Amino acid sequence: RMIVELESATQGMLYQVVVPVYDRNHRITAALVFEYTPLFDDLLARSKNALGLVGLAALFGLVLASLCAAWIARSISVPLKHLTDAALQLAHGERNVMVATDSRDEVGALAKVFNTMSVALLASEENLSKQAQTDMLTGLANRNLLMDRVKIAMTDAQRRGDWVVIAFIDLDGF
Repeated sequence: RMIVELESATQGMLYQVVVPVYDRNHRITAALVFEYTPLFDDLLARSKNALGLVGLAALFGLVLASLCAAWIARSISVPLKHLTDAALQLAHGERNVMVATDSRDEVGALAKVFNTMSVALLASEENLSKQAQTDMLTGLANRNLLMDRVKIAMTDAQRRGDWVVIAFIDLDGF
């Protein structure tokens, strides 16, 4: 057990350990008293110093972890924001939209796939437009292209106050 005694107002606390000494009949015959006040004071001072160092190290670690987390979040969120903006541009009808593929991580791989998709979408739309306006067998303009061009010519002529002339030649047996 530990006994704390106040020696006097000027000395402070006195720390002691009292160990009873028993005889063969289990009666206390003596007591050993160990005083450890200087050792306790020294350990208390060292533990306060160590606790301050641990607190400082924890604070430094927290600041470092926060900075690393912010850098990692930024390195992921900024490229994803560029990809999102590019996807919205495609959704609004812009074509041949490309994003930077500087990184070699998963986001960079996603950016490369996005660019491939953008190029393929543009080529597919150009192919569909060509198929819609030309004859597949001859490659000549079809009725859809003719009507589109006539509409454009008539709109321009009305705006300028001009005339549009269309000549139609029907060759049978040619």
